[in-house]
Amino acid sequence: MATNGVSDAPSGATEAVMKPSDPVPEGAVPVEGLDFSHYADKNISAAEMVEKMCNMGFQASSIGQAAQIVDGMRTWRDPATNEKSTIFLGYTSNLISSGLRETLRWLVQHNHVSAIVTTAGGVEEDFIKCLAKTYLGSFSASGAELRKQGMNRTGNLYVPNSNYCAFEDWVIPILDAMLKEQEASKTAEEPVNWTPSKVIARLGQEIGKHPDHESSVYYWAWKNSIPVFCPALTDGSLGDMLYFHTFKSSPNCLVIDIVQDIRRINTIAVRAKRTGMIILGGGIVKHHIANANLMRNGAESAVYINTGNEFDGSDSGARPDEAVSWGKIKVGAPSVKVYAEATVAFPLIVAATFAKVEGGGGKAAT
Repeated sequence: MATNGVSDAPSGATEAVMKPSDPVPEGAVPVEGLDFSHYADKNISAAEMVEKMCNMGFQASSIGQAAQIVDGMRTWRDPATNEKSTIFLGYTSNLISSGLRETLRWLVQHNHVSAIVTTAGGVEEDFIKCLAKTYLGSFSASGAELRKQGMNRTGNLYVPNSNYCAFEDWVIPILDAMLKEQEASKTAEEPVNWTPSKVIARLGQEIGKHPDHESSVYYWAWKNSIPVFCPALTDGSLGDMLYFHTFKSSPNCLVIDIVQDIRRINTIAVRAKRTGMIILGGGIVKHHIANANLMRNGAESAVYINTGNEFDGSDSGARPDEAVSWGKIKVGAPSVKVYAEATVAFPLIVAATFAKVEGGGGKAAT
């Protein structure tokens, strides 16, 4: 092996620095980035960009791999029945607060997902945005000053307290009506049994009366019969409203049954021909979807997008391989964790998959 004129160097150093390489394995993929000179006379599409990112390395490759896995979920059909993949979509409340809401709404509006799991904030903030605006702010704004102004900060987003007053005015009469239906049905053969998913569907139906209803994720979920699960429905402003409602409605109060919902989501997983998981963020939304797929001995594919690390043993930070050990993702199933903030990564993935224009016909993929 040539040493480029360093033959007088100490032999130990030469051997350490100039250690011969083993042959490159057959099929090894060279690192290659996005060369914009190839697009000098045309615009590059998001789908093309994500495809080119596959060989860039680091998280660009993870985004490219995620798009490939999601496209597999999107295009799979059962050979015998032509049934599609059952796709579970999970996301945390901050993503509804952000402008990612419009991407999530589009997926639901066009029936690209089968079931949703989110948090209480991920429910209420969607309805609140139909009633009033959320505004861009600053991560560095003083919490004390914002408190004086009646402004709540979510990252670099501001939500005025008046938004929650508008939400209370809207939701309390609906809770009144739901309680009345519950009480009136107690002697019926099939009494009304509210669950979190039924509550969300009812709210989605009710927001349909508002002029801005088509911007709502849960209006479209109701319209398209896509169940929305929220095992922590009380952990947010909606929980505050339910709390205050117990005083108004005493001695009776609205009863919400979580057991029927765990049966419902697990049954969806068990009966599916094939399942895929797309999970944005961590916490309860991540585990609830994964645990439902445990009931079928694992999902056939999974994409995680979050910024959590696994060194603390949290489920939020865990990589897909940990879920394989629990039987929540099948052994050998394609899966990836994208270490990125979802508002950056997920629109690219959607643009390269569900929203990809195919065949030159100007229509998004279905």
